[in-house]
Amino acid sequence: MPDDKTLGTGKQDLVFTRVFDVPVERVWKAWTDPEQVKRWWGPDGFTCPFAKIDFHEGGISLVCKRAPKQIQGGQDMYSTWTYTKIVPLREIEYLHHFADEDGNRVDPASQGLPPEMPEEVRNLVTFKAVGDKTEISVTEYDWPVGHLMQMPKMGMEQCLDKMRVGHLRPRKGCARLVGQESARLDVQKPNGAITRDELQKALLNG
Repeated sequence: MPDDKTLGTGKQDLVFTRVFDVPVERVWKAWTDPEQVKRWWGPDGFTCPFAKIDFHEGGISLVCKRAPKQIQGGQDMYSTWTYTKIVPLREIEYLHHFADEDGNRVDPASQGLPPEMPEEVRNLVTFKAVGDKTEISVTEYDWPVGHLMQMPKMGMEQCLDKMRVGHLRPRKGCARLVGQESARLDVQKPNGAITRDELQKALLNG
């Protein structure tokens, strides 16, 4: 559990780490090439039928994840990534917003998400060469502490797992919660598996 000081802030950061058995250039491309983004964006059971990537500082990418029919009736959920900082082969910083199919920002509640879902989440993706492998870290900042955090946690963990299955084969990985006061909480599952029932419960009940 986070310490009391961390709970007092009301927010925590989600941090995910993976090591892939491929060079940095290949992992970087997974985030910048639209066809590769479509292979992994969205949790288990979801597909990504559309990804328009406008990759430069100030650019805005538009991506879509499509739910399976048994979860939210096959709903399409659009997001934008607004890039605030790009350091080639080292860092990608962007703001995540929920959007409509034209890229206009929308209230998350309009997509059936809990009312406390943040309208904007800052994300930082870092890349580090480790020999001929690549360590990647994804940080999602300032999530409200509570049950809502399980939704993005499951989502990004499964996205990174799909990235592995698609073409990158990570060697090891972990996910943790990092409080604003540098407190840390281990949130690994023993088998690294999250069931569809768990995901459905999180999506529908928050």
